[in-house]
Amino acid sequence: MDNGLVALACRLGYRRASGGIAIDASAGARHRVYLRAGDVVGLELAAGDLRFGAVLCREAGVDVRRLEALCAAPEAQVSLLGGRVVAHGLATSAAVEHTLRRQTELRLDRLAGLGPATLGFDAAAGAPGPRARVRPLSLLAWAQARVRAELEDGGAERVARRLADRRLAVRSTAADPAMWLPVERRLLRELRTPRPLAELRSVAGAPERVALELVHFLDRAGELEVAGGEPAGDAPASAATEPAPQGGQGWAPELGAHTAARRELGVGADATPSAIRAAFRRLVRELHPDRHHAASSATLRELGERLGRVTSAYRELLEVGALAR
Repeated sequence: MDNGLVALACRLGYRRASGGIAIDASAGARHRVYLRAGDVVGLELAAGDLRFGAVLCREAGVDVRRLEALCAAPEAQVSLLGGRVVAHGLATSAAVEHTLRRQTELRLDRLAGLGPATLGFDAAAGAPGPRARVRPLSLLAWAQARVRAELEDGGAERVARRLADRRLAVRSTAADPAMWLPVERRLLRELRTPRPLAELRSVAGAPERVALELVHFLDRAGELEVAGGEPAGDAPASAATEPAPQGGQGWAPELGAHTAARRELGVGADATPSAIRAAFRRLVRELHPDRHHAASSATLRELGERLGRVTSAYRELLEVGALAR
């Protein structure tokens, strides 16, 4: 059960905040997340941390025995494990980078699932110590992935029914429009004027699922104004369990089979496993920072965020068996 970290991450990611999140779990442990301009740059877990080596073996298929031997070598005390893994041919530099980002995602997932906790945000928090630093990861991208997951298994229909007959508007402008895809920027622009969900999709030329994901994200971030009833986030519990309407003209999202993940990879619903793998490999090559040495820091950040979304989409399809031979 989410302890409120996802909603806070939506809000802080939307605002590209800098500072520190303190998470005080019910057991008395305190965890910290450090942010810089919307990126997670440091993590301190009081207990239950995820070691890089374990994530590397799971994500990149590195042989456990070879990794243990590498960690036991004399050089282990003077050089970073990621560099040694690449130097000894256990994994590519791209796999190491992916693992470092994935380690941060898994840590955030673990913090979100801790159970009851008190969360606080301090905009004046200092920088993380050397041992707490992580590869920068977009908090917005992580929060968006969590919101997309919330829309699975009937969540999309429930949210759509709650919002279908209400007028929606965004409370404030996103801190950095460049963080959003063009279709999302159109949606945000049209949300400056209160309008029903169906009209919003029409004037922005947005697919059903994309529009629903954005308004649900804004709702979780506390940035969605809802006219004609209670705010979406405060809807009565009965609204979440009422049966789906039979017939009629009510709007329901086009769910499909993990369409958001397929769309992120640029493949259709009928794409074969080999086509999905080829699309993923092509995008990784195109987006990897090693191919963009002359790019600005802002461009590199955008490329990293897109690469993170592509990797998450591929992993989602892998987990549901879409890549089975």
